Amino acid sequence: MSTPLRGRGPTFGALVLLLFGVAKPARATHLEGSLGASLVLGRGFSELKERRALGADVRLWWTPAPGLDLGLQLGGDVTSFPYGNADGEPDLGNRSGYAPDVLDESFTAMPRMLLGARRALGDHAGLSLSVGPTFLVSDRLGVFSIIPYPTIALAVDLALGADSRFGLRAGVSYLYFWLASSHPAFLTPSLALTWR
Repeated sequence: MSTPLRGRGPTFGALVLLLFGVAKPARATHLEGSLGASLVLGRGFSELKERRALGADVRLWWTPAPGLDLGLQLGGDVTSFPYGNADGEPDLGNRSGYAPDVLDESFTAMPRMLLGARRALGDHAGLSLSVGPTFLVSDRLGVFSIIPYPTIALAVDLALGADSRFGLRAGVSYLYFWLASSHPAFLTPSLALTWR
């Protein structure tokens, strides 16, 4: 009787060996944290050019192969942004013709959840690329705080010391406000202290 695997035993066996024999010893997970500062650069806003922010992140990395990490990043930044009033709705970083005199500062949190990959650059450095949503949470935004904004982040990690327990993380992220017709965005360089 013919079966789907007839004549394909060596190929199937090699695939099983690759997935469960070769890759398995390299699998591991480790947790990292970081605390740092960033500069939020506004693009496409009339009243928001740059703001300093403080941020923290926790990253869980999984190593499916030597030199390659896949991970989940949870964290965010906190700062203060100006908000105008556009026909009764909050207008981030802009004055509105509806109420041109209204421009109020409001504490704003920017939580994010990113999925990414990191490639080792030697024994003490790595380059990572992550994508995912960022939210803006503020009293002025109210229910609009649930809107996710696509974010892409690029970072370089540098381990310090013989045990590589601490390090530095320099990065830049791009947040796109997809609902706005003027296509504004945040470009945010950052520098953080990391530990594992």
